[in-house]
Amino acid sequence: MNTNSRSWCTVQEAAIFLGVSPTTVKRRIKDGSLEGRKEGNRYLVNRSSLERFRAQMNATRTFNGVQTYLKAELKLIKEEKESLQEQVRELEIEKVRYEAELSSLREQNQLFKERIRELEADKAFLLKQIEEKDRLINELTPRALPKPRTSFTRKIKQLFKHSKEV
Repeated sequence: MNTNSRSWCTVQEAAIFLGVSPTTVKRRIKDGSLEGRKEGNRYLVNRSSLERFRAQMNATRTFNGVQTYLKAELKLIKEEKESLQEQVRELEIEKVRYEAELSSLREQNQLFKERIRELEADKAFLLKQIEEKDRLINELTPRALPKPRTSFTRKIKQLFKHSKEV
């Protein structure tokens, strides 16, 4: 756009300044977004109005860019939230399964403790029985077997001695 002191410019100059088509500039004049006037068969655009409109466009572009970025971020956050919620559901299911296993193991542990108590009681009973049998054996052994005679013992030793020499 020319930098001279004119306060009005052509539609073509305004289009170049804004980076849009001349048709868009004419449309903005007609909808009141830009201040313009018609001289003969051509439109002229007020330069200060054009600069205000360009500033608004830049702000809108910046806002739209930020808005687009934020929408994309929000979408990613929502997807991550859904993924985390799914993981939480899976962990809750796993927790229930592990709690059931733990309960079963506790029951088994209790049964094993009861069985150990029973076996310890059986062991104590059997040890008493063994002690009783040992006492009885020690008591009855001298009565059941005759005392060995010394001459008899010598004869047996001699007998075994002779069989080894042969």
